[in-house]
Amino acid sequence: KNELRSAFRDDTNEWYQNQRAVKAQRQLQYEEEKKKREEEKAEWLKKKEEAELAKTPYEEEMALCDYLADYLTKAYLTDEAEEAEKKAKAAEQKAKADVIAVKDDPFAGF
Repeated sequence: KNELRSAFRDDTNEWYQNQRAVKAQRQLQYEEEKKKREEEKAEWLKKKEEAELAKTPYEEEMALCDYLADYLTKAYLTDEAEEAEKKAKAAEQKAKADVIAVKDDPFAGF
């Protein structure tokens, strides 16, 4: 009876030692992968920061200001009658440009 119990205890101790070894090995592998991921992330952040430095500062804000200034100019600083007159003149000039005057009409006598 004691022999069976001691044999069982030896087997379970061996099994637990194997489990601890596997767990330690997994932990080492996890730490290596974590270190590798952190290095890759640091490299990616460095590249991203370099790309940000390459751009002109306040680029988005300048584009937003240009858009706002254009909108305000169109909405409040232009005279609608003057704009309509310009459009009418442009349409008239386009219509005149489309029509070609005939100087020598070969079918004039018919």
